[in-house]
Amino acid sequence: TAGLSSTGLLSVKTSDYDKIESKPAEGGKEIYNEAGVRIVYLGMSEGGEEGAYDFGADIFIENTSDKSVTCWITGGNIDGTEVNSYNTPHVSAGRMARSSIDFFGDAAANMDIDSMNEITVKVELSGDGITDEEGYPDYETIADYKDVTFSIK
Repeated sequence: TAGLSSTGLLSVKTSDYDKIESKPAEGGKEIYNEAGVRIVYLGMSEGGEEGAYDFGADIFIENTSDKSVTCWITGGNIDGTEVNSYNTPHVSAGRMARSSIDFFGDAAANMDIDSMNEITVKVELSGDGITDEEGYPDYETIADYKDVTFSIK
């Protein structure tokens, strides 16, 4: 019988690991700042060629806390119209990452990026996943869900 095991978060450090210098994104608009995690909105972008999403709000995430976090970015609306969005970028303690809040579905497919004004999404922060006694993933909540509204202009 084959067993299933979880190794947790793995990290592979190449020979260039100590040479890489990360810098905070210049410009942008801070839209979230909780528990040592700051999210900055950078601009809008068209969806990927593979058709996974229709468009995205590009973001920069800076984690100054001493814990690795997953940023659960879900739900949302654009100018009052409910849209689907989902992304869960993981950012290690003391690190930075670029990501995107991806929007998809029928409502998003009919929207024009140039005419959009305001986006609202929910953001929650959790720690690294652990497995409960029944084998299901369980996460430590670092910051509860919060509605985040920002202008894209």
